[in-house]
Amino acid sequence: MGCFGGDDNVKPVSTNSGRQATEKINKKLAAQRSAEARIFKILLLGTGASGKSTILKQMKLVSGYSFSPGEIDESKQDIRELILASILVVAKELLFNQLGAMDIGLQNALANDLDEPIRIILSYKTELPPVGKMTALGEAISTLWTNTSVQKFWLERNHDGMIPDSSSHFLDKADVCFGQAYEPDVADVLRARKATVGVTLTDFNEKGAHLRVVDVGGQRALRGRWAGLFADVKVIMFVISLADYNLVLEEDKSTNRLHEALNVYKSIIRKDIFKNTIFFLLFNKDDIFREKIQTIDMNHFHSDYTGGCEYEPAVGYIKDLFLKCPEATNRRVLQHTTTALDQDIVAKAWKAITQKVLGDILQKGGMLS
Repeated sequence: MGCFGGDDNVKPVSTNSGRQATEKINKKLAAQRSAEARIFKILLLGTGASGKSTILKQMKLVSGYSFSPGEIDESKQDIRELILASILVVAKELLFNQLGAMDIGLQNALANDLDEPIRIILSYKTELPPVGKMTALGEAISTLWTNTSVQKFWLERNHDGMIPDSSSHFLDKADVCFGQAYEPDVADVLRARKATVGVTLTDFNEKGAHLRVVDVGGQRALRGRWAGLFADVKVIMFVISLADYNLVLEEDKSTNRLHEALNVYKSIIRKDIFKNTIFFLLFNKDDIFREKIQTIDMNHFHSDYTGGCEYEPAVGYIKDLFLKCPEATNRRVLQHTTTALDQDIVAKAWKAITQKVLGDILQKGGMLS
């Protein structure tokens, strides 16, 4: 008897059946490849805290999307973590300056009315308390943040950039956000900040065209992932925060955020792989910029700027840095001024982008459905 015994009653597998199965698989793979080839890929880029993820949320909303219960629950956690992280920065600043030239009223408040709230806040560091203690933490945060002397201290010290833009929105109602009945509304979900650490794919169907927006984290440590996403990109949406002209990177306190955004943009647009790619520059956080430029002269941070505290020359200066840089020569670059929290503004920008995309598809003889 040989090593491999047989059974004369076992029938061999039909060759036709095997061939049919293979053909079925091949057809399925071919259909998948065809479907993938019809996807119009849009890459959403920008440095950290530029507001690109908020813009993506708005794009989804204007396209008829509604936030799921799971997304709302996740936002609730993100919001509470943001509030706690922000108030910890405020509390530590207060304690650090307590022995310095601090208003006598604030010194007295820290020694009396605010002593217990600060003790409660610092006891949690960056970890949220169990559900049963959420309310007490929210009340402690509200007591500290809404104190008149604390508000005056925070504004006078010009702590711009120490906490995220949306922090004050949530700190103003911290007791509500930490309450058991709290459910974030759309405005809260949009403002919930959580750094993008992976790659997210969001599909849109615009007049029969399948558009896929790829969002990837903008912090320095995450940019190494960008190169793997460059293939077959038809459009790049690059988000720049206008309001960052006076701020430094979270990960590098020696580097101005606007300089960083410009350097990253130059490194991207000069690549040969993007010579036929459409670039849409979204100059974001215009609302914050309009308010900030009235009191903080850009010349203190960008020595060649001479327009003073006026909006038009200031915004024009920033736009020219990107639109007129040598690296952008012979590239297709369009721009929009945006406020990520304003749905109408984002809707107009997204409409312009999709119209350009659809026009490009038709011009090249592509099919929309």
